[in-house]
Amino acid sequence: MAETFLITEISKVSKMHPENYVYSYMLEDATSKNGVFINYFDGLIRRQKDIALACNSNIGKKLSYSDIKKFYPSISLEDAKSTWEEHTAKNNIDRKYIDLGLVLLENQITASTFFHDNQKLLVGPSFSHVIANLILKDIDIKMHDITGGHYYRYVDDIIMIGDEKEIESWRSILKETLLEKKLELHDKTKDFVISTNEWLSGEHDFSDNLSRDWGYLIGDIKKFLLLNPEKTDSLESEFKKNGIRIPVLDYSNSIRNKSYIDKFISNYNFKKWFRRKSNSLSIDSILFSAKKCKASLLRVLDEEDALFNSAESAYEKKRRVPKIRYTSGRLLYLLNKEELDVLLSKTIKYPELYLLNAIAKSLISRDVTQIIQMGLNTTQAAAQLLVADGNDVTFDALKLEDSDPAVVEQSLSILGLYKMNFPNTEFGGSFIKLLSGNENDITEMMSSKNDFIKEFACLHGISHPDHLKVLQSGSDEDEDIVLDLLDQIQPSST
Repeated sequence: MAETFLITEISKVSKMHPENYVYSYMLEDATSKNGVFINYFDGLIRRQKDIALACNSNIGKKLSYSDIKKFYPSISLEDAKSTWEEHTAKNNIDRKYIDLGLVLLENQITASTFFHDNQKLLVGPSFSHVIANLILKDIDIKMHDITGGHYYRYVDDIIMIGDEKEIESWRSILKETLLEKKLELHDKTKDFVISTNEWLSGEHDFSDNLSRDWGYLIGDIKKFLLLNPEKTDSLESEFKKNGIRIPVLDYSNSIRNKSYIDKFISNYNFKKWFRRKSNSLSIDSILFSAKKCKASLLRVLDEEDALFNSAESAYEKKRRVPKIRYTSGRLLYLLNKEELDVLLSKTIKYPELYLLNAIAKSLISRDVTQIIQMGLNTTQAAAQLLVADGNDVTFDALKLEDSDPAVVEQSLSILGLYKMNFPNTEFGGSFIKLLSGNENDITEMMSSKNDFIKEFACLHGISHPDHLKVLQSGSDEDEDIVLDLLDQIQPSST
């Protein structure tokens, strides 16, 4: 909450925003309800359009890809603190906000020292993304000017457009400038240079055709639930019978926000085709749409996988991975266990899909050992899919002995919130006791020396808990209920 508050405050200051040729973790308007960052896919699409425009104006020139080595883990938290103070001071940010940022970074120092035995910027926290952009802000401006505006950055991925000599010179300048910040480019074996003509062969890789069937399916589900709320349980039951893991209750709650209802009523009253289409929706028609969407995604996955396997250049391989990740992520919602086995056989070779593959394995085996080891975000992403197939999961206690006990306890608590049944509940600690709702346990924890446990227990009370209901009704009204979370939390494959 403190991070969200702070990022919202600094988003009011235009010079704290990334430059418009930086496409990752762009700050939302302070009044937005969509979160503190503009959706990551919007950034990718805008970058694609800007590079296409530049390539069409520079036919016959070259385009280079470079990558910063271990970007976040290379930023020292002391440098993060000094960078934060420098940029906030020169932009006249109120001192209380500067101090709050420093507290957040001090907390990172404590956590990084404990978990990683170093004092480097953590990958997960939202504030880390703000700091990372501030660290590179001067470099972004310098490189944009030197390249005549042909510099484009997305997190640690940098593209420049020019002739061969220019690119060689610019790369040297970029390398030297990064070293001043104690950052390194990968060696040239990780880089690749292609012609602008070759890049333009993938100009439309981020067109909306890829998500069209998925968008239609989710739109139909939301319209159906709004018009037929009494059929929510029936739709969920049919989804389970057909191996579909789309969270019906999440969508039944997300349609209650005023903006969605106002838009729906306007379309329903003034567009005959919309009214006719909405009234014709049924559980059978939605199941048909799901099957159609699944077939479409499988076809795209097979095509992209085949193109990846036959690709001769690094660029050809690179441009296939986002589509493979996108289709695989949505297929996790639509495939039964046998089909998931086939999916896994195709995607297991992609290191960029490590998290998705781990979730697929857990759906097939119901073994969540690897998921727990990967931490809270992965456990949360997996839980919404696992619960659709049943409540029983298992894990290997011996394999978890080397994991941090706090991470194990909190990951198990997430599974507990989803009413998952698992063995070895002694791993759970206080959080699992909270989930049980046992009056004696709750009363005891109201006097806990752990302030969080104490406050949570007091707020919880001794009434019977229904955590799953709270989870399913507590979604932000503007949140996309999709696995795009995984793309945000996973580090670069390099």
